Amino acid sequence: MPDIRLPAEPQYKAELDALAAHDDRPRPPGWKLSPRAVETSILGGDTPVGGVTISPKDVGDRSRVQVCSATLASDRAPLPQLHLFPVRPPDLTPRMASTEQGATRG
Repeated sequence: MPDIRLPAEPQYKAELDALAAHDDRPRPPGWKLSPRAVETSILGGDTPVGGVTISPKDVGDRSRVQVCSATLASDRAPLPQLHLFPVRPPDLTPRMASTEQGATRG
């Protein structure tokens, strides 16, 4: 049986712990890291943090990661607002009101 890769949290625990311990920036409610530390965690760091080298996990565009973390940290994040959508989709069947009204008039 092939080895299953560990989830990111245990796999990069030392890096996440070092970032959390040395992160002095404001953190959104419920976050363990500031958006800047999240950016460093994803894209890697130029210098070690607390003696731990932060390895890159994504080689994407820095601005894309910044926009994603800023969006998630804001009140416009897509996931926390899921409760605003109706549980049952609205009834989209066409209404026959004008036809029904015409039939009853005559």
